[in-house]
Amino acid sequence: ETEAVALLESALELDPDFGMAWRKLAALLGNSGADPARRRSAATRAYELRNRMSEIERLLSEAYYFSFVEDQPQRAVQAYEQVLAVAPDDPTALNNLATRIQGENLARAIELLERAVNGPGATASAHTNLIQYYWNARRDADAAALIERFEERYPGTLRGQDLTLDLQSMRGDFAGAHEGRRAFLSANNLPAFPRFLQEIQLAFDDAGLGRLAEGRAHVRAALDLAEAAEEPAWAASALSGWVFIEAVVGTPDEARRYLQRYAALGVPWELDDAGWGVANGVVARALIGDGAGAARALEAWETAVPAPKRLEVTRAAMMWARWGLALARGDMAVALSSMEFIQDDFLRCGESRCWGWWDRARALELASRTDDARAMYRRHLEGLAVSEVNWNPATTVDALLRLAALAEAAGDTAEAATAYARFAELWAEADPELQPRVRRAREKAAALGG
Repeated sequence: ETEAVALLESALELDPDFGMAWRKLAALLGNSGADPARRRSAATRAYELRNRMSEIERLLSEAYYFSFVEDQPQRAVQAYEQVLAVAPDDPTALNNLATRIQGENLARAIELLERAVNGPGATASAHTNLIQYYWNARRDADAAALIERFEERYPGTLRGQDLTLDLQSMRGDFAGAHEGRRAFLSANNLPAFPRFLQEIQLAFDDAGLGRLAEGRAHVRAALDLAEAAEEPAWAASALSGWVFIEAVVGTPDEARRYLQRYAALGVPWELDDAGWGVANGVVARALIGDGAGAARALEAWETAVPAPKRLEVTRAAMMWARWGLALARGDMAVALSSMEFIQDDFLRCGESRCWGWWDRARALELASRTDDARAMYRRHLEGLAVSEVNWNPATTVDALLRLAALAEAAGDTAEAATAYARFAELWAEADPELQPRVRRAREKAAALGG
C-alpha cells in the first residue's frame, strides 16, 4: 500500500485533476490507518471532480464521500446500488455495498460477497470480508472452507494469514494465535503498518494469557513503529486500545500511565476519524473509578465534534463512552439504553456474532439482574464478530471470572467450576503478580467439583 500511495501521489503531481486517483488515494490512506484529515481531503477532492468522471467512477466517488466525509450512509448505499444496476459484477460496488449493509442485512451482504468472489473481478478483499461475515453468521464451516480456497487462489497473501490467526484468537486459543503471529512476523518482511497491527494483536492476546508485561513490550514495539513512520494516529490507536486492556485486566496505575501518554499525543478526536479510540479513553477512566475525568473527556469531545459533524460511527462511539460514564455513576438505565442503541440501532446484531455482550452484561450485573447478566456473559463467550479480535482476549477472561462468581452465588456449581477452571487454564503462565488470581480460581474450581 505504501508503494501504491507513492505512485498515486506521483500521478496526481502530473495531473491534479485526476479524480479517480484521489478516490483511490483516500481508500488506501484509510486502509493504512494514516492521517484521517488527509484521507478526508483526498475523498473530498475526488467528490469535487466527480463530473469529470465516467458514470461508474462518479458514483463510486460519491459513495466513498458519503461514507467517510459527509455522513449520509443511505446516499452511499444508493450510489453503490446504482453502480450494480449498470454493472452487476463491479467488484468495488459489490464489496463496499456489503460492508455498508452487513449490520442491517447480513444475509444480503453475504450474497453480494459471494457474487464478488465468484465473479470476473474477484478480489482478495471480497474473500476476506466474506470469511468474516460467514463467521459472524455462525457459518463456521463455510468460513473455514473459504480460507482454504483463499489460500489456494492468493498464496502467500498476508491478510489471509492474518485472518486465519484472528479466527484462532476468536475461538479462544490465545496462546496458539500468539505463537502463530510470532512465526508470521519472523517469516515475513512486513511493511510498517501490517507489522504495527501484528504487534498490537500480540499484545492483546498476551492480555488473554495474563502476560501483561510481555503485552506492554509489544505495545512499545508498536509505538516505535508509529514514531518511525511519523504516524501519530497509529500511536493513538495503540495507546487508547491498551488503556482499555489495562482498565479491564491490568491495574489502575498502569491505565493512568497510558492515559497520560495518550493525552500527550495531541487532540484525540483529530487523530481518530471514527472516535472509538477517544471512547476507549473515556471508558477506561470510568472503569478505573475516575468518573469525573471520564465526564470531562466526554464533554470536551462532544463540544469539539458537535452533532452535525458526527459520522454515524462517531455517534455510536460516543454512546459507548456514555455507557462507561453511566457505569461509573451507577446509572444502569442509561448504561443499558446506550448498549441497546449500539447493538440494536447501529450494529443491528440480531442473532449474529456481535460486539457488546460483555458491556451489556456488566450493566446488568451492576443492576442486580444476575440471571440476565449470566446469559449475556455466556453469549459473549460463544463468540464475537471478527472485528472485535482486539478486545476478545481481555473481555473473555473477565467474563469468565464474572460468570463464575455469579454462577457460584446462584448455586450453579457446575457452571462456576467450569468458568473458574477455564480462566485458570488461560492464565496458567500469567505474570507472577497475577498468579494469586489464578490460585484463587483453581481453589474455587476444585472446591466446586471442577
